[in-house]
Amino acid sequence: MAETSVWVRLMRRGKITGQATEPCAREDAAAVLNAICERLDISKPIWLPHNLREWECFSLTRFLPGQFIDSVSFDRMELTWINADAKPAVNRDPRNA
Repeated sequence: MAETSVWVRLMRRGKITGQATEPCAREDAAAVLNAICERLDISKPIWLPHNLREWECFSLTRFLPGQFIDSVSFDRMELTWINADAKPAVNRDPRNA
């Protein structure tokens, strides 16, 4: 079975100010995000339709401060799904041979 997890990064001015990972399946990200937000002591973001589309297409999404009920001390929160057992992408560019 593949080892998968969600990586959450709190970004401010291009730097990571907080982060957390949690094992989960790709379709359980919203539920796991709630647990991670509690651990990081921040409010839960509002999933907008564009967040759902980004998650389904790219396995990542970003939440901006306007998507949180409380004020936050970061510029954005990034959510990325990681599959540790996935094969790395093959670069077929001859310049990298």
